Amino acid sequence: MYKIADIEIDMRDSVSSFVADKLEGLVFDITVKETNSRQLDSNIDHVVEQKLSEIASRIFQKKDRLITTNSEKVGELDIAFDANNGHTYFIEIEKSNKKTIWFDYVKLLTLIQEHDDSYGIIICPKNYAHKVGTWDLFKEAKAYKSHLTRVFQSSSLDRVYVIGYTQYAFLDNNWVKFSPETVLRIKTHNI
Repeated sequence: MYKIADIEIDMRDSVSSFVADKLEGLVFDITVKETNSRQLDSNIDHVVEQKLSEIASRIFQKKDRLITTNSEKVGELDIAFDANNGHTYFIEIEKSNKKTIWFDYVKLLTLIQEHDDSYGIIICPKNYAHKVGTWDLFKEAKAYKSHLTRVFQSSSLDRVYVIGYTQYAFLDNNWVKFSPETVLRIKTHNI
């Protein structure tokens, strides 16, 4: 069993809190792939979407999450929904790759500039553990946003928020934070 907890937001505000308050303690599953160095694959996107559907008046289907500009496909969002508070939320969940956070910003900014009364949210771990250490993708996403704000001074960036979480595994009857050792244990014992 795995969960996300210790939710942290980049700004204390009603937009981040509206989503972040639903995420604390969310349980998800992990499978260990037989290929690609026994990479971990989770259903966290699905679990987050299911939880957020409780506050949604409409969840966007896969075809409605495609991002296009000038008739060219730019990408696809992880989650998009119209909330029962009248706003639209576009969400990217970055699980492991800090460099793709840049592209997450591009996708979110493209959409919120096209949709009034919408917000973009990047959700990412504070403890992505890998062989040689642990990355704080939440810290990276906040730093990238700060850089984009300095360079582009776009008011659209004021409508993009970052939510961080800590990943835990239930091992030996205790919740343990993901670390390189924890992840190695999950991969070798397929817990």
